Amino acid sequence: MARPYLLHLVFIAAGWSAMAAPQTLPATRPTDDEILRLVVQLGDPVADRREQAQVQLRRLGKAALPMLGEAAKAGDPEIASRAARLIKLIQRPPIPGGPLVNEPFRSINNRNEVSGRTIEAATATRNFRLRQSETGVELTVRTAVDGQDVDEVYEARSLDELQKDSPEAYAICQRLIRDAAGGQFRLNGGVVVIGPNAGMIAQDPLDALKETLDLQMQRQRVAPDKRRAVLDELTTLQKLRERQPQEDDASRDKRLKQYFEGSDVLRKKLEEMKLDGGDFLPPPAKARLGIQCQTIDDGAGQSRLMVEAVIPGSRAAVMGLRPGDTILKGNDKDIREITDLREVLAQSKEPIRLDIIRDDKPLVVKEPNAAQEKKP
Repeated sequence: MARPYLLHLVFIAAGWSAMAAPQTLPATRPTDDEILRLVVQLGDPVADRREQAQVQLRRLGKAALPMLGEAAKAGDPEIASRAARLIKLIQRPPIPGGPLVNEPFRSINNRNEVSGRTIEAATATRNFRLRQSETGVELTVRTAVDGQDVDEVYEARSLDELQKDSPEAYAICQRLIRDAAGGQFRLNGGVVVIGPNAGMIAQDPLDALKETLDLQMQRQRVAPDKRRAVLDELTTLQKLRERQPQEDDASRDKRLKQYFEGSDVLRKKLEEMKLDGGDFLPPPAKARLGIQCQTIDDGAGQSRLMVEAVIPGSRAAVMGLRPGDTILKGNDKDIREITDLREVLAQSKEPIRLDIIRDDKPLVVKEPNAAQEKKP
């Protein structure tokens, strides 16, 4: 015989929720009164008690659905909203195809917009779509069941909330984020994903930086206009970094100077906003040489840095570096990637010494020390 649960809730919720203590479910099936206590506890003024009741009700699963259905219609908005959400979680089917463990992605794609970020990926049997925005996170999993496409959607206000609601869906999101933005190496100024996605993504480093910063700004709830301003500055830097067709030396030097100056301005802004620009921006002026370079193959299967351009008046120009020089070592440390050179520059407390190859011959160029610079 059905009981008037809703009427019961209306009468006791206001008074009981303020003094409800955390409930521990007995080993046997709980009674209706015990379930009711947990439902009322969803409106407790103490957050920890609300969360504890929610966890216990979810563990009850379908046994709690009748009471939660009545609670979702109750007058207390806190109880009603939590009950409605619990119903959705309890009735939600498992991840179609199960957890995403060792399935390699056949394709993966990042799209970064002012309104949010979208990652789309596909394995041999499933498609995944992760959407992150100011309003929350949404994961869609699509697969074929008996010849018919089946979509399941997992939503939450944040990744942390999704982890509580659906650890399996959260794990998939983490894999998508990791494989879309991680496991990368630089090649000629681009980014190529290695591992299971080898060769499928060629991405400008500043595009990757846009995605990283936009995600950070969303998490910090930065206002849309400020987010847009940061992303617009990055777009400007991208244009300045690109080589122009039939560009003469003077135009190139001017462009690169503007690129470095703009990078310094943006780096300072990111520091003020407590955002991490990572290694995609040029280092601060005191930690860079003033060159543009690319990664090349040395013919023996190893990567090296080749100088493409030298900014007039820069440290590199003073040292005598020239376009076409291949950098082998910096202060006796092997240099194979731009990060190696940056590390040497950042850690060195002495003038820089570079071992290079010029016109197929080994050569050493040095940065003059302060005493040498003061000599007439």
